[in-house]
Amino acid sequence: VTGGTTFTGSANFNPAATVSNVGALSIIAGVANFSSGETISAVGATTQSGGTLEGSDLVQLNALFTWSGGTQQGTGTTNATLGMNITGNVNLIGSRVLNTTGPGVTTWSAGTIQSGNSVVWNNTGDLNITGNNTINNAFGGSATFTNSGGTVTKMTGVGTTDWLITYNSSGPTNASSCTLNLGNGGSNSGGSNVAA
Repeated sequence: VTGGTTFTGSANFNPAATVSNVGALSIIAGVANFSSGETISAVGATTQSGGTLEGSDLVQLNALFTWSGGTQQGTGTTNATLGMNITGNVNLIGSRVLNTTGPGVTTWSAGTIQSGNSVVWNNTGDLNITGNNTINNAFGGSATFTNSGGTVTKMTGVGTTDWLITYNSSGPTNASSCTLNLGNGGSNSGGSNVAA
């Protein structure tokens, strides 16, 4: 598959398929199951407003990813290296690994992230929380966020973000004139800058 790819129904890419480049990836509805045994590369802007991204493949997003709805699940990994905007209610479940890395910035402006079932979110870049949002473990099992040298900032302003999954951080965690509620344990060796 080359060029732009839009999913409004369901498609399965199994080991018999050759998938080299999905171009600008858009998932609107249905299921995009990438289990081809290859790395799936999206070279254009990626959007997911609904539907499900699943499967065992590594999905490499090489441009800004805007996530406003839908589900990511399965045993595969999503790498968002050039920025991610979370702007709506989304599900991150089912052993999925989400990696948000630099040089792009991850901005979470709106919506609830529902997670669980052994999901892992690794962050090594800048994560800016600009809304009063919640991430929870709605699906049971484990759900872990690890900030390895990145920076997590609840942006200045009133209101609260509830972080209700395990939060482990070796990078800075910042909140000023607002509240970042880390309500499900974890560890923080990276220091905090939190206004009283």
